[in-house]
Amino acid sequence: MKNRYIKTITYTGLLAVLALQLIWAYNVYSFSKEELQRKGGEIFRTAVSSELDHRFQTVTIPKGAFGDLEDGSSVTYAFFNEVFESVGAPLSIEFVDSTYKSLAAKENLNTNIVIEHISDSLGVIQSTQKEKGFWYLTCSKKYTKEDESEYLQVFILSPFKDIFTPMSLLLMGTIIFVFLIIYCITYQIKIINRQSKIAQLRNNFTHAMVHNMKIPLTSIKIGNKAIESGKLSPEKTKQNHEIVNRETESILKFAESTLTLAQKEQDEPTLNKEAVNKYIKTITSIGLLAVLALQLIWTFNTYNFIKEETQRKGADLLDTALGEDVTQRIRTVPLPKEGAFDDLEDGSSVGYAILNEVYESLSAPLSLHYIDSTYKSLAAEEGLSTNIVIEHISDSLGIIQSTQKEKGFWHLTCPEKVYTKENESEYLQVSILNPHKDIFTQMGLLLIGTIIFVFLIIYCITYQIKIINRQNKIAQLRNDFTHAMVHNMKTPLTSIKIGNKAIESGKLSPEKTKRNHEIINEEVENILMLTEKILTLAQIEQDELTLNKEIVSVKAIVDDLMEKFLAKAKKEINFVATYNIEEVYADAGYLKQVISNLIENAIKYSGDKVTITVTVDRNNDYTLIKVKDNGFGISAKDQLKIFEKFERGAASKRSAKGGAAGFGIGLNYVQQVVRMHGGMVAIESVKGEYSEFTIKLPKLIEEI
Repeated sequence: MKNRYIKTITYTGLLAVLALQLIWAYNVYSFSKEELQRKGGEIFRTAVSSELDHRFQTVTIPKGAFGDLEDGSSVTYAFFNEVFESVGAPLSIEFVDSTYKSLAAKENLNTNIVIEHISDSLGVIQSTQKEKGFWYLTCSKKYTKEDESEYLQVFILSPFKDIFTPMSLLLMGTIIFVFLIIYCITYQIKIINRQSKIAQLRNNFTHAMVHNMKIPLTSIKIGNKAIESGKLSPEKTKQNHEIVNRETESILKFAESTLTLAQKEQDEPTLNKEAVNKYIKTITSIGLLAVLALQLIWTFNTYNFIKEETQRKGADLLDTALGEDVTQRIRTVPLPKEGAFDDLEDGSSVGYAILNEVYESLSAPLSLHYIDSTYKSLAAEEGLSTNIVIEHISDSLGIIQSTQKEKGFWHLTCPEKVYTKENESEYLQVSILNPHKDIFTQMGLLLIGTIIFVFLIIYCITYQIKIINRQNKIAQLRNDFTHAMVHNMKTPLTSIKIGNKAIESGKLSPEKTKRNHEIINEEVENILMLTEKILTLAQIEQDELTLNKEIVSVKAIVDDLMEKFLAKAKKEINFVATYNIEEVYADAGYLKQVISNLIENAIKYSGDKVTITVTVDRNNDYTLIKVKDNGFGISAKDQLKIFEKFERGAASKRSAKGGAAGFGIGLNYVQQVVRMHGGMVAIESVKGEYSEFTIKLPKLIEEI
């Protein structure tokens, strides 16, 4: 389950990395595409205006061309084009095409274009090229009729080079960063898998070692019991002594070789482990920095794209607002009948600037208030900010007029100027106040998604690091456990060997002979109990443990254990047992081992005398078996990890006060076996006062 979770987290992290970069790349691609369309549209509008200027310079306009301007009409390209078409001077699509290509080449933009003159009713009237091909980008329209029934439109062919060229460095950086992040995550998975494999091999080795020890230990136990009975012939007694000696010697040799291997493993790879850990930390740090750097780069670029788009839209709206102001003046103030454009000089352009100058000469200057209200109305329709300041600026005099005195600190000035004089000495400029809110609002979903994905990626990487560190810790604990177990087994095995030799010599008194037999039996029993616990935990881990649950007398189990511990006690023990119920539904053998373990711990981790209270009771949900002592107690910090496998921190601290250090599997064994019964184990302890362990087992069906 844990491996599946790690894989899920990893694949989720990798997908998050890819998804996040695709989202950002798509957005930047969209912004680049829109920017190319915008630039294409601007060049196209300039080319169309140049074509109109060319007709102004070559064709004379009839007198009083604007005298009958209807309400609702605007002085636009369409209006002028219709005037020229009425005098037999239609637009030249070839002139627009050549002008566009000349302007585009100056800005290093794509000149592979198609311009079409299109009618809503007739379709394509004219085109600079028959086929556009499959890959093209459509730019804005320029109406040639006031009723918008005809228009010019430009199409940029094979635009992707122009789109991706500005993104190239960003895309290359993204690819490098993405591969770095993927490498970081996959490398960590490789480490996790390798450590899992090594851990499994070590587990198998430990379990095989323990399992193989059971046979010689059982032989020692049987041989010693047979000798102790005194019913064997001298030859058989000698044979059993030899068996005990041989099996003890074989286990001791095995213990020595295991210790040598464990010592080599601890000594040799230390430098390598430190190097690997340092490398993992470095890779992880780089990976996390790569994630953050990449997202900051994408965010910064997206912010700039949106900011530039906001500025462009602001300038466009200002240009439109000035056009509306000029149109309003045309409707209210008639132009002179002499023909306003008769003296148009070569190089002049018929735009809002020249019209504005004409009307200023007629004492009808622009209205900044009207332009401001028109801008805000148009901005509101497009969902853009209406919190703006429009300024009328002169190169020589500075600000001539302004819709607001102060712009404040946070404002975005649109760099594109809308000229009101043909010599470009005066212009209008718009500043958007507090623009960051609008910019970040447009980035809102993208930023939220980015934050979620970044945290997901960081979680994946840090979770993997946590797993690696935990595996390293467990691996070290396993090594320590194996080393300590084998090392500590040497003492009882040596006692068995010495005891058997002493008995075999025949020089001991009957009392000492009996005592040596007891020592051998006790030591063999202790080692066998340890091997059983280790093998049981292995079966639980591999989901191979089968319980033989039945209704058993918990009173009989506890009474038997109290008698056993009192019989071999080396300190003063006072047992207090209370049975509010006497039967539970459990596996008798495993339940006895669990309670025995708790009583043994109570004896180990206490002073010269101890009172152990065993209470069997029930509540609404569980049968409760409580084992309480007045020993050393367990700190709150150690209580959090005392049930972990191989965790010996608390045990070692308590042993310093006179107890015996364990191997760190006893309480884990208790917890796992109780869980296999469908129950749980709880602890309540105050350091220096007491410890109480509560086993909670499901109630009998009859009780429910």
